[in-house]
Amino acid sequence: MEECSFISELSAYLFWDVDKLALDEERDKSFVIQRVLEYGQYSDWQGILKRYGMDEKALSFLCLVSGTLKSDYRCSASTPLIPAL
Repeated sequence: MEECSFISELSAYLFWDVDKLALDEERDKSFVIQRVLEYGQYSDWQGILKRYGMDEKALSFLCLVSGTLKSDYRCSASTPLIPAL
């Protein structure tokens, strides 16, 4: 499998122990997000937000890893600027 352009843009040290060429950005989504949250730089965090967005599951994982509350994040407390269709 060819290396995904999204994964290749992340910091190289995040995947030092795995074959980066074997990673699939959808199949290995949880693994990629976990590595970025645990060891990534701010630019890596921006990359996963842009690629995957922030859903309820991702927000819960972030809160667990960082020891914070969901109410600490604006995305969980505010209403969307553009209402759903």
